[in-house]
Amino acid sequence: MSIAITTVLIFGLIFAANTYLDDKRDVGARQQVESIGTGLAAQLEDAAHLGSDSEQVTLRVEQPAQVLSNPYTVSLEDGSECRLATSACLVVDVSRGGENLVREFPVQKSSNVDVSIERLDSTTFTLGAVRTGGATTQSDVVPIDHTLQMGVGSTVGQSGSAAISPLNRAPIPEFTFDPSFPDSSDSIEFDASASRDPDGTIVSYHWYIDGTNVSSGQIYDHTAGLSPGTHQVKLKVVDDEGGIGNKTRTISVSGLVYNDDIATTPSCTSGKCVEFTMENVWSETITISHVSIKADSSFNRIHYKTGSYDSTGPWGYDHPDPELRIDTDGDGSWDGTEEFNENDPLYLSGKEDGAIVPVDPIDVAPGETITVQLRGFRGGGNPVDSTIGVRYWVDDTSRRTIFTGS
Repeated sequence: MSIAITTVLIFGLIFAANTYLDDKRDVGARQQVESIGTGLAAQLEDAAHLGSDSEQVTLRVEQPAQVLSNPYTVSLEDGSECRLATSACLVVDVSRGGENLVREFPVQKSSNVDVSIERLDSTTFTLGAVRTGGATTQSDVVPIDHTLQMGVGSTVGQSGSAAISPLNRAPIPEFTFDPSFPDSSDSIEFDASASRDPDGTIVSYHWYIDGTNVSSGQIYDHTAGLSPGTHQVKLKVVDDEGGIGNKTRTISVSGLVYNDDIATTPSCTSGKCVEFTMENVWSETITISHVSIKADSSFNRIHYKTGSYDSTGPWGYDHPDPELRIDTDGDGSWDGTEEFNENDPLYLSGKEDGAIVPVDPIDVAPGETITVQLRGFRGGGNPVDSTIGVRYWVDDTSRRTIFTGS
């Protein structure tokens, strides 16, 4: 009798253990499908966004080969075929014993962009986006290596296959970079100290620029500068259980280089004036369209004036003069000028982010160094601590250079 009872208890324990493991595997499978689906859907939306700018984009994405030793497929459906109200949806279908595990993930995109997904091998997907309408900008194929993977913890399942442990949560990568608006001469510091692991510690950090592994460590100083244009920077972090998290950010690097030479203009006769130079290192002509100015709080306006005193004239003078002057070719003549205050001065006080001034388009040829004067800072003393920004266009794309100096 006792043997029979013991046998029943053993079988009961085995059944309960198997049920528990099945439940854990199901939770792990659903977590992994969630990771794969949300990752691919987000990257499809990134591709659609990039494709709307550059007409054609191709992204390469890595994902796990299986879901807890089970094969899976992905497909992209039109919004009309989706249960969710969305432009399109990504369907992940896991083949397993009994009922398949199927999940649908929304993909939002513009109506004039077509997206696609193709599986190259067991772990590599190609995501594509092609713009089908709208104004033409620049046709380009951008090869960007994005890797999206959940953390791999202790092995769960059979056949020795590595899979996501439902007990380990993937680390969460975050990083900043400084300066926020670099030009091609700037050293750039990338800082991953904001990254965290919800249930452990991060043991390694890996940096990739345009798909190339360039460094390891929590902080990476890229001292060589980056070429003008758009670059993809990816941070990969690994936790103490082997879990992996990835974050990719797009950095726009300006090709209008500030020469770090801002100075107070000695010959200025009205208020305080500053002068600096910038070089166009793009291989093509750029067009300046805006200048932004944020001065020390003691400077409340910009107003430059010359001429004889007249109590009825604006600010007591009857001959205002341009506040902005630009020499585009170094010949000493001002090729572009802008009068900020035909009616009123350009007020800076009360504007937390400074003032943005549109200017008549000014073309700067490749290799040219421009000289810029800003004249008539009023209300403060020396030096003129200021943050200056220059917005320009190249290949129908808006770019900007921002710097701070005295």
